[in-house]
Amino acid sequence: MNANFNFDLVFGNKNVLIRFSEDADARTETIGLHGRVFEAVSFCNAIGAILNVARPYYKVMEAGLYLHNDFETIRDGFADNNCGYAYSNRVEELIEKGHVSYRGEVVPNSLYRIRFDGALALFVSKMTIYEYTEGEASWVSHDRKAYNLVKNLEMMRKAQAKGVNIRLFFGEKEEPRMNLLAEHWQLYQDGKYEELAESISLHINQKIVNNTLYFSTKNQDKLIEEGKEPRQLKENATVRMFDGSMVEPKELLNKSVMFARGKVIMTGAVYALSTDKDLIAVMDAVKRGFTVLLTVNDQPVQQDAKPERKARKSTKRNELLPA
Repeated sequence: MNANFNFDLVFGNKNVLIRFSEDADARTETIGLHGRVFEAVSFCNAIGAILNVARPYYKVMEAGLYLHNDFETIRDGFADNNCGYAYSNRVEELIEKGHVSYRGEVVPNSLYRIRFDGALALFVSKMTIYEYTEGEASWVSHDRKAYNLVKNLEMMRKAQAKGVNIRLFFGEKEEPRMNLLAEHWQLYQDGKYEELAESISLHINQKIVNNTLYFSTKNQDKLIEEGKEPRQLKENATVRMFDGSMVEPKELLNKSVMFARGKVIMTGAVYALSTDKDLIAVMDAVKRGFTVLLTVNDQPVQQDAKPERKARKSTKRNELLPA
């Protein structure tokens, strides 16, 4: 576990207690009640970031400061458009120490992104978080998720400092996410840190695939509803398969596929491709670095590039909907 955090997880009926204090009189805050279960699910991502010691998402997790690497590594590496995040009080401290620059007045109680500018100098920019809207740009969704992740990490850090426990409540629909958290907690308890890291990576990539396919088809439907020209498959377009070969999208029509990231096959979902709209959605996923495998009876049939490890064994058929 990250050195800045120390807690136990206690799993109950559709709830999880993040126990920072064993004091019988310790206060417990509740998250996820009154129709806001999504807040409890969001906390799962923060817990995963803390438990993932083999491949830490934030190598620096201090009060108000969450960086993908330390400043020395950041400066010595290639320019990164997103080096991490800092709250206002830490931003002022970083400016005073000469770590970053900022063109403006630091706004209290705000979150800032740390990144390189065009001159390869580190600076911060204030994050603006928008409410969800249909068809929103991917960066808007990314920033909202990053904001919630950092907010939850900060809330857990403060709860630990004050000896306050946090109980997360889940609905029936979100129970699989709670069960996945239980699997990750057990892997952590057993010291299987690499297996834990791979499972977390797999879950994230599966979500990316599902969301990419879902929003691609949804945006195509929106174009048609608005009477606009629908997207068409581009001439000479190709799909990269898992074994390294390239095929034309039309060759995948009326077939079922899985996706892979690197050498890891995401066996948790099978997608039936029956229209050009589905093929365009697959092309959008390929643009994000995923490769494709044909399947028979929900099992991959292209495995020339042998994966180091496979994903979880359970499979389910999807109609290009998000998990």
